[in-house]
Amino acid sequence: MSGFIRLRSITGKLLVAILAVFLLAMAYQYAAFLESYRSRQRLTLALQASVTHAAAAAADDTLKDTIVELTSAWASEDNRTPKHRKSVLKALLAVHPDWINAGLIDTREKPVSSTTANSGKPIDQHLAGPELATEPTVSPVVTEGNTRIFVVSAPVSAPGKDAVVAYAVVSSEAVLTAIKNTVGRNSVVRVVDANGDAVCEIGPKSPGRPVAAASALVSTPEESEMTVRLRSADWRVVAHDYGNAIGESNQEWLPRAIITSLAAAMLALMMGKHIANPIRKLSRAAAAVAVGDLRRRVVINTGDELQSLAQSFNTMAENLEQHERDLRTKTRVQQTLFELAGTITSSLDVTRVAKSITDALSQHFHATEVVVFGRNDLTDKLEPVPVEAGTEVHASTSLTRLAEHAFTSPSALSIPSTIAYPGGVQESTAVALPLVVGNARVGVLAATLTPGEAWDTELKNRLELLETFASLAGIALHNAYIHGRTEDFMKMLNSHRRVTEAISSSLDLKQVLHALVKTTCEVMHAKACAILLSDQNGQLAVAEAFNLSKDFRDKLNITPGEPWTGVAFSEKRTIVREDICSDADLRLREEVEMEGLRGFMCSPLLAANDAIGTINVWMAEPYTGRGLEVHLLASIASHAAAVIANAKLFGREYQIAETLQDTLKGDVPARIGRLTFGHKYIPALDEASVGGDLYDVVTLANGKVALVVADVAGKGIRAAVHTAMVRYMLRGFLYQWPDSPASALDLLNKAAINYSDGHVLVTVFCAVIDPETGWMTYANGGHPPGIVIAREGKQLIHLYRTGMPIGATEECCYQDRKIRLEPGSSLLLYTDGVIEAKRQGSMLGIEGLEDILFDNAGLGPIEMAETVCRETSDYAQCDLKDDIALIAAGFEK
Repeated sequence: MSGFIRLRSITGKLLVAILAVFLLAMAYQYAAFLESYRSRQRLTLALQASVTHAAAAAADDTLKDTIVELTSAWASEDNRTPKHRKSVLKALLAVHPDWINAGLIDTREKPVSSTTANSGKPIDQHLAGPELATEPTVSPVVTEGNTRIFVVSAPVSAPGKDAVVAYAVVSSEAVLTAIKNTVGRNSVVRVVDANGDAVCEIGPKSPGRPVAAASALVSTPEESEMTVRLRSADWRVVAHDYGNAIGESNQEWLPRAIITSLAAAMLALMMGKHIANPIRKLSRAAAAVAVGDLRRRVVINTGDELQSLAQSFNTMAENLEQHERDLRTKTRVQQTLFELAGTITSSLDVTRVAKSITDALSQHFHATEVVVFGRNDLTDKLEPVPVEAGTEVHASTSLTRLAEHAFTSPSALSIPSTIAYPGGVQESTAVALPLVVGNARVGVLAATLTPGEAWDTELKNRLELLETFASLAGIALHNAYIHGRTEDFMKMLNSHRRVTEAISSSLDLKQVLHALVKTTCEVMHAKACAILLSDQNGQLAVAEAFNLSKDFRDKLNITPGEPWTGVAFSEKRTIVREDICSDADLRLREEVEMEGLRGFMCSPLLAANDAIGTINVWMAEPYTGRGLEVHLLASIASHAAAVIANAKLFGREYQIAETLQDTLKGDVPARIGRLTFGHKYIPALDEASVGGDLYDVVTLANGKVALVVADVAGKGIRAAVHTAMVRYMLRGFLYQWPDSPASALDLLNKAAINYSDGHVLVTVFCAVIDPETGWMTYANGGHPPGIVIAREGKQLIHLYRTGMPIGATEECCYQDRKIRLEPGSSLLLYTDGVIEAKRQGSMLGIEGLEDILFDNAGLGPIEMAETVCRETSDYAQCDLKDDIALIAAGFEK
């Protein structure tokens, strides 16, 4: 009867004993409980009455204190002024955080005009009008928003009024705080007003602990002390206390505990013989197993659960003993794998890894033939990995086919090994295991096991070990391949960097081509190199060559559609010829043999997807590389094409811009009247930049001389074109306004904005000088200030800007200013290339230019121009980043 509890079972015996002890204890405890309950009830009622009176006293004191505060606060004679009343209100509300509002009203419930409060809410509906002037009043509780409040009012004396009442709107939290300080944490207290609404309530909330409602505050004579009416207000306090019931004394509980313990002890002694002895046997056996003695067994014949437990314990010990034997075996296997893993992963060289794998299989698996196959990244085929540098591995045909089958099998990623039996039981066993890392095949491990080792009883275990070894071998081989490819890639990047640095240092086409062929030969270890560029007709001609004879160069010129080198140009792909002596065209066969060239590679020069030529490389031996050289040549060709195209474009643009700029400098006369002139122009060292600096000397129709220095924003042809526009337009405007350079600049600004789409920005200094009197009228449009050197170089006068740069805004207005050049004084006009010259990040600036002029006082215009340019170039250590243009005019004595 498995569905019922049998009395013979240990469960049944324990259940009977527990029930007997429980019934005896319950009978005794019930009798004691009846007596203690009556005592606790009487004590609880007494305690609740005490709590009620304490809570009522605390609430009553709080209301009395509020009335006293209101009365005493307004008792002073100083309260007559509105200002003092406001200060009293603020003080009351600051001292009592539970007061929500306070103020003064008359008997008609209208606020006294001089009284203010923190809140603008009306309080008249909370006040009892007929009683205002007679006695203090506490209103019923109402709810404002989420806060329960009541109003305390008290009549006070106020001259000039019939009767004035002070009031305070108080939160119920004030009463709650006072009660918290007087009652225990297990007391439940509720304060209710005359309407039966709760003022506040404190204490634990639980379904078994209700508080009497307002309609039934006193239910029995014994509970009459639980309800107290306040003296200060028509409020009542109800309290209950649950935490102070008096428990039973130790003298009453001790006999009961002794009787219960004796009954339990007697029951335990009665059942100990039948239960304790078997449990002791199990405990000793478990202790023996815990220290490693798995041979211990337990024999118990009680016919209950203890016997079943002993049988389970014996089975567990047997399983642990078997598991220990298996664990020793696996430990030996793992130790072997650990040693093998350390051996095959000790190197990142592919050859050494293959050697370690071969030695491990021969030593630990008794393999007669071991071949490690690796995947070729270019052909995606298996190739035997040599175990020594410079040697080749010759695998048997059967082992090679087995490896290819294991590598190409769709289940190679899910089944770790493929086993083939070429012959009968007496022949050797060939095993091929795909080397897989992640989801990628990196190779195959193929081996032939000897007959004795292949057909013993541990073949399955050996194959499982071999599969685990194959996973380690795959990781080691993969890491070696990655390391090798990384080294090759770094070499390729370094070679590409060398070529890039060689051809990017200049924009001169001849220098670029010369550096390209020479550096390409060095990084690719080639014997010769040539660059062929196409003309407009598609004719390819040698633009530069390295280590090639003149006859060979002459025959390299290729017409469109001609084979061999022309293939890379027309098909736009890199061409590789492993041995060009065997398939070179007849036109070059003799020259190739005479030059001693065998291998050849050619890559197109593509600029914006258009072929502009080819780069050709010849080797002394046939090409036997792994493809890395092809990628390197293609990378060099890609960058070189862009550099060559930029050099061509810059050559044309620089020539045009330089020609334009040369025509804009003009001829500066040495003398006009009493004015002598000196000028200087130094281009920046950046050969890719043709600036927009301009200086000009114009003789006007009224006999005066106009000096102009301008700096057009930008570089190249566009800047040169804008410079020409500024020069000739300003000349025309100066002829129109010979006495007002500001008017000429105003016309130039409008013309530049309207006729150049706002793409011109020019700083201009224009001065009109009378060569006989020295009077000068000037206008400065955003240009660095001109400098007048007077009193033999001891005084420098700066001529600052009188308007914004040309082209900045159409609303700009320029002003004329006048100054007289004293006999012997000079005028220096310059572009920002002078003051922006840098050395170690620090600019020369206006202060540096002033130092140069002070140190070289008394020089004539020509010497001054030469000296300023020389000192500026020396400050920048001959590394000028911007053009320098300046003109000096001296007024003779």
